[in-house]
Amino acid sequence: MSTWYSTCINFYSKHRRSIEEFKQKLDSIYNGKATQPNEFGKGWLGDIANTFYPSLGADKIDSLGTFTVSEEIDELDEWFYFSIWTWTARGIKVGLFYKLVSDFYPGIKISYVCDGPAYLMWDEDNLFYPFMYYMDMYYPSKSGEACHIDTHEFASLEEIYEWLDEHFPFELAKTESLSELESQIQERLEEADSDIFYCELEEYAEMDPKGFEIFYDYI
Repeated sequence: MSTWYSTCINFYSKHRRSIEEFKQKLDSIYNGKATQPNEFGKGWLGDIANTFYPSLGADKIDSLGTFTVSEEIDELDEWFYFSIWTWTARGIKVGLFYKLVSDFYPGIKISYVCDGPAYLMWDEDNLFYPFMYYMDMYYPSKSGEACHIDTHEFASLEEIYEWLDEHFPFELAKTESLSELESQIQERLEEADSDIFYCELEEYAEMDPKGFEIFYDYI
């Protein structure tokens, strides 16, 4: 069984026209006819590979997954941007999109975040992802109710502790080790004697989009 990855990729530029042209192209691929039979259906990454790189195509470019495109172009400070979301098997496919903008839209930059099972991000202009930690937890609240955490991203360990002080019913010893903190929380949740409680703490690693492979590993 393949491992699947959910990734949000942002394309941004100070030149709106470049963003408009790239978004229109991706929209036309998404809404157009399939370039070849495939098991993924609408939004198959192989349609992008076949359109932009017909001599290589989906037979050589890793296209195991799908994409969707945001409806609007938005503004953030002096930047224009839109986003796509990919759902991909056996790895993150950011490399394909880095190659696209490098080859065809060189004025566009990329930022992305993957929320597991690989916690990776890239945001060199500090526009989209002002956080470094991810927490997912089902826990007993201070009033005794079973709750799922509604805030997942944190900029620092201090922010995590502030959230825990406000919401978590057990005392914890402060530590600078994320794994030790996770172990402490898990031990307290086990004391609550319920199989539904859990905690996952992760630190995002930065990885430049150009570092991703785009071809199948057997090519």
